[in-house]
Amino acid sequence: ADDREMSVLRKVLSYGAWVVSAGSMVAASLITALWYFQRSLIFPRPRVAIPLRFGEKVEVDVSKEVRPYGVGERVVGCYFPASSHESWTLIFFHGNADQIGNVGDVLGRELSTRLGCGFLAVEYPGYALAGEGEPTQKSMIWAAERAVAHLTGVKRVRKDRLCAFGQSIGTAVAAELAARNLVAGLVMLSPFTSIPDMCQALFPFVPKPTLFVSDPFDTKTLATAFFATNEDLPVLILHGVDDDIVPYAHSQALAKIVPHAKFVTLHRCGHNDTFSGLSYKTFFDELRAFLALNSNNAAAKKGGPQ
Repeated sequence: ADDREMSVLRKVLSYGAWVVSAGSMVAASLITALWYFQRSLIFPRPRVAIPLRFGEKVEVDVSKEVRPYGVGERVVGCYFPASSHESWTLIFFHGNADQIGNVGDVLGRELSTRLGCGFLAVEYPGYALAGEGEPTQKSMIWAAERAVAHLTGVKRVRKDRLCAFGQSIGTAVAAELAARNLVAGLVMLSPFTSIPDMCQALFPFVPKPTLFVSDPFDTKTLATAFFATNEDLPVLILHGVDDDIVPYAHSQALAKIVPHAKFVTLHRCGHNDTFSGLSYKTFFDELRAFLALNSNNAAAKKGGPQ
């Protein structure tokens, strides 16, 4: 009886080892596929460009400038001028599956008409109206910086009236501009802490995703290093509590790192309905109050009228 039991045990252990080995091979294959196709997953860019319905199409020729891999010959945007020199101008960066012809032109018209603010929606390299190029962390941030230079140079927008505004992956681009002291305000809608953190949440079987993610977009580190103690930088964070793509907890984590940030929970709101769902009024009212408050604060610091 003991021999039969040992024989059965050996077979079970052998089968178990085979299962573990097969499971390890499957996991390794999945990890390899994630590494190889990571930019296709992070940047599911639309190939068909939607023409702008509203606003001025901005095309900045950068063909003769030194630029990183992925940046094409043009930086493209959709622009609405501010109603006055004192008004804020928002520089907007959309989500990873969107394009400025789908959201930037309509949102820009809405905000510029109702709030009097300026608005520039910047297209990512390789996306839609931008045409050529490849989206990477370096190429997107370079294009964003070049768009800021166009605003402050050609459009004569004051830096102290320039606010970076990002949605989803765009929050990471906006945060980079703020960390580099290129803007005077920061609005983050549905932000994540970092791409490795997102990878860990979506693919928990991946060990140490920081080792293989090419474009980390580490907003958490930026927040800790640049925003946590910089109370001169006004920060607004908004997140839908029902977001099923970027966990709501990511915004909670960022709000804890930056205690002076205004954190707004969007109730009955997911990830892709912030501009069209029931929470849009909350978003709009909070943005209006944020811009108005910080206009008054800036005037008070200068000793001007409030």
